Amino acid sequence: MARLREAVHHLPAVLCRLAVASALAIGSVAAFPLASPAATPLCQTLARSVVPMPDDKTYAVIFRSPAEGPADLRLTLYSASFTYSVRLNGVAFVNAADKPSPNAPGGYSESQPAFITHPKADLSIGASVEPTSPPPQGACEPQYSLTDYLLKGLSPTYVSSETRRLERVRLDHAFALGVTAVPIETTVQNAAGCDRPFTPARIKDSVAPNLSFKPADVTQASVGVAVSLDSAGKITDVRLVQPSGYRAIDDAVLDAARRSTYDPATFLCRNIASVYQTRLALRSTTRVIRIGR
Repeated sequence: MARLREAVHHLPAVLCRLAVASALAIGSVAAFPLASPAATPLCQTLARSVVPMPDDKTYAVIFRSPAEGPADLRLTLYSASFTYSVRLNGVAFVNAADKPSPNAPGGYSESQPAFITHPKADLSIGASVEPTSPPPQGACEPQYSLTDYLLKGLSPTYVSSETRRLERVRLDHAFALGVTAVPIETTVQNAAGCDRPFTPARIKDSVAPNLSFKPADVTQASVGVAVSLDSAGKITDVRLVQPSGYRAIDDAVLDAARRSTYDPATFLCRNIASVYQTRLALRSTTRVIRIGR
């Protein structure tokens, strides 16, 4: 089996946190892994990096979460044929407040790498994370990430960032010096018949924003919005990721995004929580553009 030596991106996030012209895209532009900002911080915990080691069966996994303090997690790694699960207790997080994102403007906490060993060499295409303790308030949906291996299959032009390439080198070096790896606990063969490992979230019924009250002197503006969806496609949160600078325009676009309807992303033919992200450009010479169009 050819060696895989690429980092996962979490994309910003599964989705999942998959158009794949940028790192991990959901809908038209969003990054994967992605967690719903409406969920409690612990529910937003995800696998920020899943990096294959030189033996092709061990993966280094780095978790990211807006929550602080240790947590018990269930990590699931997916290949095209098998699903592998393991429980990780007492995962500690170090504050990474210098890494804000639209889903966690205050920054994240990140774990040290956990090394997970598969029972045999296999190619991981994605990962999901569920907290098991401390118990979050309300149920958590698994947060998904896609690996570079799958992203390259979806888009041959996809290239890992320099930061991730350097991270891969550091993890390879740590692995060569010797690490304590946690073995996979459960292996389940995936159901046959799924020929599309991933499909991005998409808009179903688009609503045009009411821009009749925009300032008269505005001739062009650009607004970016992110719509968080649960696995049924229900909206859990809508937020600006690129304000236009005009409150009336931003509010109109957010309202249109809330009134539009969406289909969730799928991973291995199962609906998953994800984020649909899109940008609306307004120019005085163009017609009103609907959300997602």
